[in-house]
Amino acid sequence: MIGLLDLAIRGACETALAQRLALLLDCGMLPELALLEAEFAPRLPAAHDVCVMLPALATFDSLLSNEVSA
Repeated sequence: MIGLLDLAIRGACETALAQRLALLLDCGMLPELALLEAEFAPRLPAAHDVCVMLPALATFDSLLSNEVSA
């Protein structure tokens, strides 16, 4: 199944997934992609809200020399 190959590479879990698949097949069971995805798919960390206070554009003028701003 292409989904299993995709899961293995996305989750960087080739060895663990191969072991689980071997166990399932040894028990006479077929793998269910949805269940394996729930177990092996990478979980994205929660993104934190970031508040950036931008200064007024006029404050950047003070960084320029008089020759450049004239």
